[in-house]
Amino acid sequence: MRYAWGFLLLASCSAAPADPELRLLQGSTEARNEILERRGPEAVRIFARHLGAEAGAARLPAIQGLAVLAEERPEALAALLPLLKDPSRDIRFETLAQLCFRGLPDVQPALVALSSDPDAAIRELALDELDRVDQGDIRSVFEIGARDPDP
Repeated sequence: MRYAWGFLLLASCSAAPADPELRLLQGSTEARNEILERRGPEAVRIFARHLGAEAGAARLPAIQGLAVLAEERPEALAALLPLLKDPSRDIRFETLAQLCFRGLPDVQPALVALSSDPDAAIRELALDELDRVDQGDIRSVFEIGARDPDP
């Protein structure tokens, strides 16, 4: 009987938290999708709380969630733009890629700034996207497959 209680205690401790915000801290994309279903200012606030460096694994799902919301909610875009200057190359690249994927025209000034980024991949992505905008094609390089190698 003592073993059964121990097993139940262990099982309850290892179960994933029910709150999507707590699961977002663990980097859960399912939690990101649950929060996205709310689609309002509450979802923007939840994601924005997880943009700091201390958020760890929650940063990428939060960036992805805010990028989805940025099409409808200007405060989501405002929360993302400072991340284009983040010290982490991965965060800068993910933010830029998410914004380019959505083809948001408000991002053009940030693209100009990132076209001189020290990281070659970020610089290339920004320049590719600026070239598309200059040609009048707002669609992203990701949407039209320009970054895929030729078969």
